[in-house]
Amino acid sequence: MSNKIATVAPSQRGPRVLFFGMESLFSALPLQALLQAGIPVCALVIPTGQRPSYAGQGQFPDSARPPLRRLPAPGHRAGARPLLPVINSAWSVSPVTLALEAGLPVWEVSRLHAEETYATLATYQPDLLCVACFPRRLPTALLTLPRLGAVNLHPSLLPALRGPEPLFWVFREGLSETGVTVHLLEERLDAGPIVAQERISVPDGITYAELERRCALCGAQLLVRAVEAMAAGSAQYFPQDEQRSSYRPAPSPEDFLVPASDWP
Repeated sequence: MSNKIATVAPSQRGPRVLFFGMESLFSALPLQALLQAGIPVCALVIPTGQRPSYAGQGQFPDSARPPLRRLPAPGHRAGARPLLPVINSAWSVSPVTLALEAGLPVWEVSRLHAEETYATLATYQPDLLCVACFPRRLPTALLTLPRLGAVNLHPSLLPALRGPEPLFWVFREGLSETGVTVHLLEERLDAGPIVAQERISVPDGITYAELERRCALCGAQLLVRAVEAMAAGSAQYFPQDEQRSSYRPAPSPEDFLVPASDWP
């Protein structure tokens, strides 16, 4: 599918974006692109229970935590705990660090369905929710909160490879091409109308990290154009072809094994 999104002038930008992500390149680069494009991001939402840990996060089940908690801003002293996330060397940029350095509130959420979570996020009056690599399904109440709806950045050529780990299956199935898709979020997983899509080749010998980086870079710019077009009312929406759809689950340990008979 060709990308038919029109770019609008900077003066027309302005949808308030509530961004959902996690510590991954596929969250960090899209958030960075939105900020660099001058699109007003009102807050970042991340999940609890992720490593690396954050200041004040104890080892408790989600049921024992508050529904959500705001991370301290840079320079805030909270005992001897670290103020910023400890960055894994595999990540060149952290969405949490980007947000805090930009002066954005960062919310660590343990219970998305809690009334307190909805009430807190609703105070930002977002025009659009943008999701990139957030590992939990958003409840309907949050999806219907913004006036422009909610979009997800998915690293596959939807409707192919719906599900949580599409890049793994690109390698597992030996595909020579994949892509990134911006689509509207609905109750069905990865099934909403497509806003924009771009193809990415998968050359022989490419590493997982490099393909993820290419998808993140391409997807970041695709998301910016999608947000601008939706704000301008010029976005086009394409229903997904269910006859061509496929779903792949999170890989099991057996999925990492390649039978000797499959080798040439």
